[in-house]
Amino acid sequence: MFSNVIVENVILIVCGVLSILFVAVFARVVKTIRIDGERVFANSGNLRTPIQEFKLTMRKKLSLQKLIIVFILLALFTVLFFWLSSIMGYVWGAVLCIPCGVLLPFIIGQIIWLLYRIVRKIVAMDCPRFNIFFSISIINLLMVHISIILGGNSYKSNVTFFLGVYNLAFCYFLVIFLLVMLLNDANSDKRSLTFKNLWKATFLIIALFMLTLTALSYIGVLHYGTGFSQSEMSYFDTFYYTCITFATVGYGDISPQTVYNKVISIATLSTSITTITILLSTMLSVQKQKNK
Repeated sequence: MFSNVIVENVILIVCGVLSILFVAVFARVVKTIRIDGERVFANSGNLRTPIQEFKLTMRKKLSLQKLIIVFILLALFTVLFFWLSSIMGYVWGAVLCIPCGVLLPFIIGQIIWLLYRIVRKIVAMDCPRFNIFFSISIINLLMVHISIILGGNSYKSNVTFFLGVYNLAFCYFLVIFLLVMLLNDANSDKRSLTFKNLWKATFLIIALFMLTLTALSYIGVLHYGTGFSQSEMSYFDTFYYTCITFATVGYGDISPQTVYNKVISIATLSTSITTITILLSTMLSVQKQKNK
């Protein structure tokens, strides 16, 4: 039973495990610069790569962060063992689970690193934790959407539905954390935010919120059959509903019917009012300080 659950939901389980792993690895990111060819700690410069950050963390004395990372890696090895065993048998599953468990975080880490560089280039914000957590959120959302594309019918299962909600809720709170970091940077004396890059960061945060809330509503559609007044809801219909709710327009042509979708609608409306209010006040504050 346990192995069947892992095999059927391997993408969502790996997504959840890797998201926690990389958040734990980059929980205390420190920027570095090169002086005479050597990296030293500084207030500006490049972030260490995922492999460098992981090695540095594992070399430290025993800490809660280190224990969490080890536990997550053991969980990843276990998941891959059951999944590989279902395909190749227990012998090959035991042989390949550790190499695959090392290779998979390395590949995802490199993708996150690439996204980090892209986000840093677009936003031009000297806050590595914001850029790296934003990249982790994108990977989380991407993997959930892949699971929806490959096995949308599996969301009728309570376990798959719960795992989907967990991953998207994790992404949602991660975006809230991004919003908090944006506010902290805006109110800091040494802020890297300007009015030019603030609107870019604002657009990215709102886009992440919209995609996360759309996915949360859509897996409710997959699980409950529809969950809305409209008999059939496609992903685009769900995105449309999320947009008009987020914009506080509410035409009334689509309305939630289940308790779950009503809760997501309330979360969408609350997120919209809070996020837009905070971001607008931050933009006005930055613009006011710019004009001084």
